[in-house]
Amino acid sequence: MIIKFIMSATIPFSIVENEDFKELINFGFPNKNLLSRPTLMKKINQMSEVLVDNLKKEMDSIQHITTTVDCWSIFKKSYIGITGSWIDPSILFSE
Repeated sequence: MIIKFIMSATIPFSIVENEDFKELINFGFPNKNLLSRPTLMKKINQMSEVLVDNLKKEMDSIQHITTTVDCWSIFKKSYIGITGSWIDPSILFSE
């Protein structure tokens, strides 16, 4: 749940080292151990590897993919958005 929160809110990994954050988590989940920063980073890397592998498997069967990339910055932060679009023939020609 913490990993999902950190990733969806784009919070720095260092949050798990913050004493107030630790206190908040320990208050809500007293019997749970909080992830260390190295463990958090390792788990996120593992999750991203699985995601990339699954995406590659899914894309193997696709003949044509259209991609777009958008880059922007605001308040000294930079972002990149990448999209891919394709037509799934099994949906178009299903009975």
